[in-house]
Amino acid sequence: MNRPTGVTILAALEIIFGAIMVLGAIALIALAGIIGVYLEELTEFQNFGPLFGAIGGILSIVLLIIAMIEFLMAWGLLGGKGWAWTVTIIFSVIAIIMGLLSLPLSLVSIAINALIIYYLFRPNVRAFFGKVPAGAYETSVQPPPPPETFQQTPACPRCGKPLTYIPQYQRWYCYDCQQYA
Repeated sequence: MNRPTGVTILAALEIIFGAIMVLGAIALIALAGIIGVYLEELTEFQNFGPLFGAIGGILSIVLLIIAMIEFLMAWGLLGGKGWAWTVTIIFSVIAIIMGLLSLPLSLVSIAINALIIYYLFRPNVRAFFGKVPAGAYETSVQPPPPPETFQQTPACPRCGKPLTYIPQYQRWYCYDCQQYA
């Protein structure tokens, strides 16, 4: 079965978001280090420098883990893995719940994730991920088989046995009588 175009788009978005997470983790490590060094130079915030650097490092590790999950999900979506379909549904539901908690700013996020869930439940997409019984959804309607033609072979007028058509002579021949009919 061919991969639906929307699945390819979802996988591309997962790759893009994963790359953004990796860049964010790198930026967070650099920024936390710079701010940590700067805070150590200030006498009133001297103790917060290492703490700020540690928090930045932990958050960047979390971002890298999320990026790896994004890349893994993209691979699963492109390969039609059933678990990728399930994980994408779960993450979209979680994103909708998180969006509902931060209304009205997240209406776009809620709409996008609702569309993702709707799309992933389309019959052809579910079939691509193996989420429907085999044969329950066919991508194209098969035409009916051509009608069978029942041409009866003519019988020999002398012996009554079937004749054989000889294309070279464009005539019917009886092998029993060894004559053309």
